[in-house]
Amino acid sequence: RSVCIRGAFYGKIYDDLLDKHPKWFSTITPFTSRAPYAYELPGSFHYVCKERIRFDERNGEIIELIEGNELFSLTIGGVRDVIGRQDKYCILDVI
Repeated sequence: RSVCIRGAFYGKIYDDLLDKHPKWFSTITPFTSRAPYAYELPGSFHYVCKERIRFDERNGEIIELIEGNELFSLTIGGVRDVIGRQDKYCILDVI
């Protein structure tokens, strides 16, 4: 029960589903190896070391990995959490 939206109206559809139907739709909390910024709300990211993200990558748990000075990832476990524990449709925000 995952939803992946692409195209010109992606942002509007994504926001509308999350804002207007929070009982039905949710999204994954991404992982990052960077430190939190002071203005970020709790729960914006899972803050972990690079080794943790690389471990997930080696074990086939990564849906999307963005590499730069720091790492950002979305995991299969995040989708399972939304679908299983939260019992919602998971909207995937992938590039």
